[in-house]
Amino acid sequence: GLSATQVAAKEMFGLKSADDLRTAAWLQVVVKKALPLDLFDDPLFREAVAVTAKHGKVLLGAHQVLELPKRTKITEKVLPKLDAELDEKIRNRMSAVVMLTGATIISDGWSSCANRPILNALASSPLGTYFIKATDTSGDTKDAKYIADFIIDVIKQYGPERVTAVCMDGACKSSFARIEKEY
Repeated sequence: GLSATQVAAKEMFGLKSADDLRTAAWLQVVVKKALPLDLFDDPLFREAVAVTAKHGKVLLGAHQVLELPKRTKITEKVLPKLDAELDEKIRNRMSAVVMLTGATIISDGWSSCANRPILNALASSPLGTYFIKATDTSGDTKDAKYIADFIIDVIKQYGPERVTAVCMDGACKSSFARIEKEY
């Protein structure tokens, strides 16, 4: 049988065919979630739908129903694994380039969307710029020593022989003397 939404769409728009019902159901999702219409042209999206249609059927009582992946599985299992694999791949490529060319360490302070003070560090090389780390500095005094210690720790991680420069804004000017003293 048809779902209540399908019945309503069929009655409201005079939809007759299965294709009309399928299109209306997808359009409702697109409108409700403000998804781009070119999503339907995306080969990865189309493949995900096809794989789900082929392999996502489960028995529920006497009926087969289509089961989509749960958000918790995606966010707690699949996404962290993909993130770690991608991070390792990028880190390995970046490390190989940095061994040859060195890297510039870039750091800046900013406020998160929750208005927490964040201090971050990135490494830039001819391959591109790679995120190293960010630290929530809530409750810490962000003086020259604090910022210098943060950068010195990053330099130690990368290896001082591979760091060609350190780039920070003028607010960190007094930290440079401490960093230069260390290296």
